[in-house]
Amino acid sequence: MLILFILISVLSEHAAFAQADLPPVQIPYSHANIKVDGALEDWGNVFSTVFEDTVSILHSKAEIETFSSYPGKESFDLTRIKKPLSRNRVKVTAYWNHQNLYFAFVVYDRHLFAEIAKASHDPDIYLNDGIEVYLDTRNDSKTKMDTNDYQFSVDVRNNFMVFRGDRKLVTVDSIGVPKDYGQNVLFVAKVKVFGTVNDSTEMDSAYVVEMAIPFVAIGLIPETGMKMKLDLCNNDIDYSFQGASTLTDTLRLYWPFNWQGLSDFGYPYNWREVQLIGQPSWSEALSSRMNKSWLLTFFIAVALSVAVIVTLFVRIRRLKRLPRFEELAPAKVVFLTAAPPEGQILSANEELLQKATDFILKDKSESLRSEDVSRNLAISLRNLQRITREELNCTPTNFVYLVKLNAAAAFLSNKQGNVTEAAYEFGFYDSSYFSKLFKKHFGVSPQEYKKANP
Repeated sequence: MLILFILISVLSEHAAFAQADLPPVQIPYSHANIKVDGALEDWGNVFSTVFEDTVSILHSKAEIETFSSYPGKESFDLTRIKKPLSRNRVKVTAYWNHQNLYFAFVVYDRHLFAEIAKASHDPDIYLNDGIEVYLDTRNDSKTKMDTNDYQFSVDVRNNFMVFRGDRKLVTVDSIGVPKDYGQNVLFVAKVKVFGTVNDSTEMDSAYVVEMAIPFVAIGLIPETGMKMKLDLCNNDIDYSFQGASTLTDTLRLYWPFNWQGLSDFGYPYNWREVQLIGQPSWSEALSSRMNKSWLLTFFIAVALSVAVIVTLFVRIRRLKRLPRFEELAPAKVVFLTAAPPEGQILSANEELLQKATDFILKDKSESLRSEDVSRNLAISLRNLQRITREELNCTPTNFVYLVKLNAAAAFLSNKQGNVTEAAYEFGFYDSSYFSKLFKKHFGVSPQEYKKANP
């Protein structure tokens, strides 16, 4: 069984997080075809990280002023923040493949609230129940987010926002978390709720958030061993905002926490280092390469299909154009099997066909082409086509078949071998095709012909 994450010990409310002492969290490669639908049956049975809310007061790391970006931070009283009605517990699993970085969250929450509606000008869905994923894609950020850092927020209503570190704001000392929203970064998320939202009269159970972040959307080409930084957070709201008249009043109802036991996010040096492990099978790797050149793959498939169809068409036409034995005059059959009787006078065309017969039977097991025969006779292919049409009403290719079929008939009647041996003896490497041609010409199968000529 793959172990997805190293279990992170639940930290006490004021414990320092010593990231340097912890190994990278390992995110395994997924061989499954994960569908982002809010159902987790396709994730498999893997061990997941669990983190939960255990703090008694919201706090940051010691060197960071807690909620430094809050309005009126100088007079903001952390002790007046209302504690949640129930403590959340979060299970999270992650996978990667060549297309996406996948996350699945199961948030056990007894009170579900999401009263902030999503709008293009309103990034405040963090004030709804939901999850947040922070990524430092280059694993290079220090104290503040930069353009390689992303924040993906999804609330219980399946509203979502993407924030990205802003290069221009990094130099502004008064901004604790320099980031901007409304980014053109596409990702897929699906939420499934077990309970009712914004109904304080009922006890809820949980909600599931499943998401896929395309690597191309965050400017990465994934590979085994790649390292990033990651923070996983849960926004918990257990009260209605209807009685809150100001943003400060609203923030007093907001209870965030992350997988490190902290309540303030957005500082990359707090984030945990993660590493992609595992690799695709050879078939998956081939499929990925082919997907990248899908147009070439398409044309190759079309070309192969056309080649197969043309080959079958040509073989069918040859089979149909092969003259039956009774369609050839007896005088024309003589030079297809052996030299003419001594003293028989042959026409110029018959002499050429006799030479062609001798040439074909000399190397009877070879697969000869019309061009080979015409070259041996020192005449043009067009001239050979005219002769076979006038004398036998067939093509040069069918003439080659006629010579070999008549020789094969003699081979069978003389009991020199069975049908398969006859086929290979005369250059037919497909015995079934040989049988079809034989029956087309003689009217009976090779086996029947052999029995009828003891």
